[in-house]
Amino acid sequence: MASSTLRPLHKAKPDLEAPGGHAGAPAFNIESYLKERAQFVERALEGSVAQPGGPGGQLLEAMRYSLLAGGKRLRPILALAGR
Repeated sequence: MASSTLRPLHKAKPDLEAPGGHAGAPAFNIESYLKERAQFVERALEGSVAQPGGPGGQLLEAMRYSLLAGGKRLRPILALAGR
């Protein structure tokens, strides 16, 4: 099979269109995409663990400290991109 006859398995999402793609498609800015998605992941993580206070407050505080420490946001960003 000649390479000119190969077709992609799926069509790219319009908001993820690469520069030079289809005419009129918006340019993809990786920096803004990663920043936006990291903020989304950060908010989701913050909401997933209760605020410390009451019984188990020290444990919750330790969990929040570990969970909300910076870095390690690329894996969830890639998972979101794959949906």
